[in-house]
Amino acid sequence: MITLRRNEENSFSDIARLLSEFFRDLDVVPSDVVAGLVLLRKYQKLNRQEIVRSNKNDVYEFLSGVPITPRTRFLQLSSLEGKEEFEKIVHYMRFALAIYGWPMFFMANSTLEACRLCPLL
Repeated sequence: MITLRRNEENSFSDIARLLSEFFRDLDVVPSDVVAGLVLLRKYQKLNRQEIVRSNKNDVYEFLSGVPITPRTRFLQLSSLEGKEEFEKIVHYMRFALAIYGWPMFFMANSTLEACRLCPLL
């Protein structure tokens, strides 16, 4: 079970109070908020496609929300510094996979697959 520190509880309370104050005069239910977020995401995708298609700028594509332009610098794996940086990324990515990988495994696989892991523990 996750335990929250007092400061974190206060932060969540402050956010809840702020949102309830903001939406006080509106008749909004959670499904309205979800529908609004879905529509916002659709609008953002269409806006990005329009930016890419437009000849007025030099955006080739969007990669994780970041525009790719001729001035975009990528990691050069052919250089020594680039290889070292990549190795550092791989090193820390292993920790991230160890931390966040097991929930993804359980989401992607059935309960039976999780039971098959028990002899390996």
